[in-house]
Amino acid sequence: MQVDGQKVVKAAEACLRVLLDPEYRNRMVEHNFRIAEKHWSYPALAEHLAKLF
Repeated sequence: MQVDGQKVVKAAEACLRVLLDPEYRNRMVEHNFRIAEKHWSYPALAEHLAKLF
């Protein structure tokens, strides 16, 4: 299996941006935290369980 070299370069550039740009990284972390909180927090779990019982 081969991966297009340009895709490897783009992936490496994206990784470097996350590692080297603290503002970008913090926005990414906050965004992902909000998604996780919405779907996987205790209140979300309680809502899912309430539908079952």
